[in-house]
Amino acid sequence: MQTTVMFKTDKKRKEAVQRIAREMGLSFSTVMNEYMREFIEKQEITFRTFTKPDDHQWEGAYRRLQSMSKSKQSRRSA
Repeated sequence: MQTTVMFKTDKKRKEAVQRIAREMGLSFSTVMNEYMREFIEKQEITFRTFTKPDDHQWEGAYRRLQSMSKSKQSRRSA
């Protein structure tokens, strides 16, 4: 027997989940049901804090790696 679940969430968060699920070939309901199944099975919830790096952060990391590489090369030459 199925039932309907209603809860409030941030509109942008819901839209993001729907978009990602659609890209993965899943429905929003499938994603939410899997989260609930896992919660029941494990009887725990994990909160993670992670921010996806933006282009500026990737560029900075790339420049640092280049600098480190040049530094190692100059030490080897000396």
